[in-house]
Amino acid sequence: MAARECYLAMLAMDEQMQTMSIEERRIVAEPTEVLGDVLLQGNDPEKFTRIGTSMKEKAKEDLIQFLRKNTEVFAWSHDDMPGIDPSVITHRLNVFPSSKPVRQKKRAFAPERDKAIKEEVQKLTTAQFIQEVYYPD
Repeated sequence: MAARECYLAMLAMDEQMQTMSIEERRIVAEPTEVLGDVLLQGNDPEKFTRIGTSMKEKAKEDLIQFLRKNTEVFAWSHDDMPGIDPSVITHRLNVFPSSKPVRQKKRAFAPERDKAIKEEVQKLTTAQFIQEVYYPD
């Protein structure tokens, strides 16, 4: 009888794990210290980064000077990353060639989330980071 109870408890735990939302599993890393904004280009307030505020003034000034001197290595948009080798960013599914694909049903999102998804897809398509792929039925 103990084995049956153990099995039922495992089934209940498995069902509980399957119903957990993604939000519950997400672990968010918090900064270990207060961060301060550093403007990297004076004429563009959106081009900034954050650095720790607890370091010595000399080290902080040197770091800010270094970051401003090397702003060309920052990617502010998808268009700032041309020439990335497709082998690095291409997603491929590892499936058996003999397996028949199963089409998932279309998901419905809240209007504001749907709009954000469409905007991001449009940005990635325009920057030629992604492309639409058609599969025969």
